[in-house]
Amino acid sequence: MKVRLWFLLLTSFLIPRVCFSQIPKPALLSSSSNEVSADFLMPVKGESFAHSGTGGQIADSHFFGEHFGIKLQADYERTNWLKFQDSGLRTGPIIRFATKRAVQPYVEALVGYARVKATYLKPVNSFHGSGSALVGGGFDYRLAGGWYAKIGVDFQGDWASSTRVQRGLIGISYRRGNGVNSRY
Repeated sequence: MKVRLWFLLLTSFLIPRVCFSQIPKPALLSSSSNEVSADFLMPVKGESFAHSGTGGQIADSHFFGEHFGIKLQADYERTNWLKFQDSGLRTGPIIRFATKRAVQPYVEALVGYARVKATYLKPVNSFHGSGSALVGGGFDYRLAGGWYAKIGVDFQGDWASSTRVQRGLIGISYRRGNGVNSRY
């Protein structure tokens, strides 16, 4: 009886002490991160800056490592020249360079779908759906924590409506995930 009592006391004291006093091991860290951005667009239709307009885009990117990721982007833009309007949804790869620096260049190539309306398209009052491609790049600049300022240039082409637009963008992005808050 005494042995059972000692065994019971010993196990009731040691088991919680051993099991609950362990420092948990951290989960395996991956170097993936996510980025959400909102950008102001300045599209230029034609060869002159007098043919510029305004627009905006939102994007969500998932990075599988420090450099390579996939991006989903939705945008809308308009110019007064030819009463051009374009809204699109595109996805594709994005590559970041110099990820440990304050200024981080990137390049992207996105494909998807766009709806275009312009006075040179017939009938004038309707939108024309089209496959669309966007190629560009720019720079992200670390502000604080996971916040970044973004500046870039891209070229957009819509296939069926044969439109070409050069776009400048300036915006802000927020990154969440592993390695985001590390010092550069």
